[in-house]
Amino acid sequence: MSNAKTFYINVLLLNKDDVVAAKVEEKSKGIIFLPFNINYLLLLSLGMVSSSSIFGRLISKSVSDETIVNKMSDALISSIKAQVVEMGIQLQILKRFQKSNFLVIEIKIIEIEILKLLHATKGPEFAENFTVLVDTLGKLNVSDENLPKIEKKVEMNIFNSLMSKFSDQIPKKMEERGILTQVNCISSEDQAKFFFDVLDQL
Repeated sequence: MSNAKTFYINVLLLNKDDVVAAKVEEKSKGIIFLPFNINYLLLLSLGMVSSSSIFGRLISKSVSDETIVNKMSDALISSIKAQVVEMGIQLQILKRFQKSNFLVIEIKIIEIEILKLLHATKGPEFAENFTVLVDTLGKLNVSDENLPKIEKKVEMNIFNSLMSKFSDQIPKKMEERGILTQVNCISSEDQAKFFFDVLDQL
């Protein structure tokens, strides 16, 4: 792409305490903890709380939002790279900002292998038809005029499709792991306003 298109994935972690508590619950099954005071002992005896959930809440207080979000960002970046590499899309992915429970990842589309992309998303027949179209335009000596327009349209469709897909799929995939997030994919033109609006609310 002559002019790399850029957008930003803005992620807000909504349930850090639940994530930590669930992890402690998972790791601590079968382990008996001593309660810290008589109130916890009473609750335990009544079966109103579990020892691991108590420790989950206690540990959650000492685990910062940044720690959880940092691990989440690494997982997100790896997942995005894995999804697009087979589609012929080359991305530059950078973690641009992190504060408290707020994470910003920059996505820059560096190159799109259109034939590989069409083969992966539309099937081999569609990709072959596109090849025929390109050859025909060349034979008619109109490829210089029309091919850039076609490529630009494909690139814009991919740009919009990626923003829509990540906004929709990232929260769903995270929720499957017990992580609640709010995700907004914003173009570079609109990112500044969105970014500062979120910072004002942190």
